[in-house]
Amino acid sequence: MWSKKKFIVIPIIAAALLFGSTAGIALADEGAEDTPRTTFVETVAGLLGITPEELQSAFCDAREQMQELDPEDRNAEQFKIILAETLNDLYGLYGTTEEALEALEDAITQAKEAMHEQIEAFKAQIQERVQARRAELQEQFEARREQLRQRLEAHSSEQQEWLEARKEQMRQRLEARRAELREWFETENGDLQGRIGAWQSRLQEWREAHKEALQGRIGAWQSRLQEWREAQGNGNGNSTADNGNGTAGDGNGTAGNGNGQSN
Repeated sequence: MWSKKKFIVIPIIAAALLFGSTAGIALADEGAEDTPRTTFVETVAGLLGITPEELQSAFCDAREQMQELDPEDRNAEQFKIILAETLNDLYGLYGTTEEALEALEDAITQAKEAMHEQIEAFKAQIQERVQARRAELQEQFEARREQLRQRLEAHSSEQQEWLEARKEQMRQRLEARRAELREWFETENGDLQGRIGAWQSRLQEWREAHKEALQGRIGAWQSRLQEWREAQGNGNGNSTADNGNGTAGDGNGTAGNGNGQSN
């Protein structure tokens, strides 16, 4: 199981070693016109004195040879050795495999440094663009905020003017209504006074017309009240005399009782 994993991992490591940074450089090239369009593979191939296509062809041949080895012999160092031999065999760049391997490692190191410089330059360029864009957005924000502030002040002024005009309009309407009510009261005052006088006259006439009848009724009620009082007085006197006679009788009875006892 571990052998199968090593067989898969080692070519991946080797591919990342040579081609892993190509995508990053390509993306950097898309965003920056001033960035040199030199990929990692192109840099290594240029240092070795071959084309990128030749380097890729040698890489494919080395990978096929790597697959023919035993699993325990497959590692990154072995892949670099095979790649150096392949380059030397295909293009005869160096006399020995050691020289080809050393040249390959130097080319990879220099390509990494060049790629790092390109990335740093691209990062600095992106940073400058970000700062410039940030400053531009800040200016737009400040301008927009000032514009909104001015609109708010203008709107507040318009609202204040509208309120003042509305207040003045209401005051004028109130004054006009007061004047109308005052005129109506002055106009209707005489009429009301006339009506009040008429009602007072009618009340006086009614009093005069019913005065004798009222006095007759009052006299009749007084007479009846006097008769009732007299009747009540006579009734009370008779009751008192009856009570006196009863007492004498009681005395006589008592005397009778005494006579009876004497007998």
